[in-house]
Amino acid sequence: MNSFYEALSVHDAAVIPVERNGYTIGKTINRPATAILAGLGVIADSIDAYEELRPFIALDDWQGGLRRYSACPPAGDLLLDAARSHLNLRYSADAVGRQWHELLQQALAQTA
Repeated sequence: MNSFYEALSVHDAAVIPVERNGYTIGKTINRPATAILAGLGVIADSIDAYEELRPFIALDDWQGGLRRYSACPPAGDLLLDAARSHLNLRYSADAVGRQWHELLQQALAQTA
């Protein structure tokens, strides 16, 4: 395997255990997002950063998540397709670029 994404591609699901504490309160959505965008299902403990993905992945339901991804490979999971669309709408380079553009336009308008 030559890359991280190649390594991910041989799996069906990412299991992400997270303990809620002062350190994990600052964690971001990057781990489940990376897994979803690589085509994996996600089974994880919930933290605030993961909550926006709750409609799409198995949060706080390890047994249900394992059953879900063993019964239906992630490639056929419509919820994961929706999760990828959600992530692309919010976090793709184009989406972030638009947000920066809007912010800079507002800043320029305030200085004019």
